Amino acid sequence: MKKTFDRKYIENILKDEDTSFSEKIYFTLLNVVGLAVEDLSTKVPFITIDNVIIQPVNETFNGAMTPMSKYVYYFGVASPQLEYNCLYYKDGWKKFKKRFARAWQDSKRKSKRKLKKELLKKQLQGPEYEEFEPEKYNLESLKKDLQNAIAAQLSETSLVYNLPNKLVIQGKDDFGSISQIELIPVIYDGTYFKYFINRRKGFMNINMDERLINFNIKYELAGDNFLKMIKIFNNLFKNLTKEIPSQFFIESLLYNVPDNLFVGNDLYQITVNIINYLQMTSVEDFVAIHDKKSKIFKSELTKDSAIIYNKFIKNV
Repeated sequence: MKKTFDRKYIENILKDEDTSFSEKIYFTLLNVVGLAVEDLSTKVPFITIDNVIIQPVNETFNGAMTPMSKYVYYFGVASPQLEYNCLYYKDGWKKFKKRFARAWQDSKRKSKRKLKKELLKKQLQGPEYEEFEPEKYNLESLKKDLQNAIAAQLSETSLVYNLPNKLVIQGKDDFGSISQIELIPVIYDGTYFKYFINRRKGFMNINMDERLINFNIKYELAGDNFLKMIKIFNNLFKNLTKEIPSQFFIESLLYNVPDNLFVGNDLYQITVNIINYLQMTSVEDFVAIHDKKSKIFKSELTKDSAIIYNKFIKNV
């Protein structure tokens, strides 16, 4: 193994652990979104406080946060009608006009300062919702309305950006000095969080329950070092590849490592032993922690991490 990190580096990763900060972010978000949903439910009957759920997704799921971590959550909605509208509503001419208008606006390349000013103006004016049309309302419609509803609950210094497939919230006065919070609207049917890809491909089904069950089983067998190794590998991947792969991938990778390799108090030696094991093992045969029927490089959630993993193994 190449000498790309030392004992001091590994030990320092876990020195500044503070899960209370992550918990504060989560509960603040729950409060803000809860108020936003109450307001939005007066306009959109598909949305009520009883049929939505905020699900931690990445390191927010397991608590293995690093200074580079984003705070990513699913905004799950239990609504068959909303799901149906995503797949089957068609209005070709309107869609073309919207796409053309969006392309025209994008071509103007608004400055970041101007965009922030417009977002701030929206927040000061309060939420403005478009006319609700039950047969047309989909996840994109929800995302736009949710942006306005959340912005109305935040201070003037916070901003809510509407980006493809997600909302990004930034605001140190409301959430503290963090990089950003990502909120991803999805359908939730009680088992799967259904991430919409497009009308042709439909939804990607994500089973967070299976992930949690397998995570807890591994934690019981491998001990607290399993969680510590997730945090260490998050840092190693970032420093050695300049990228952070899907947290589903990191968990899946370590889930397949034999339990006995996590035993001991010497975290540096445990890290070295696990890396040596990965270098001598066919990772392609590993299963995904969220779906044990899928191989790690076949699952939709983890297959894109293959390039980053190869880069990691080459550099470590």
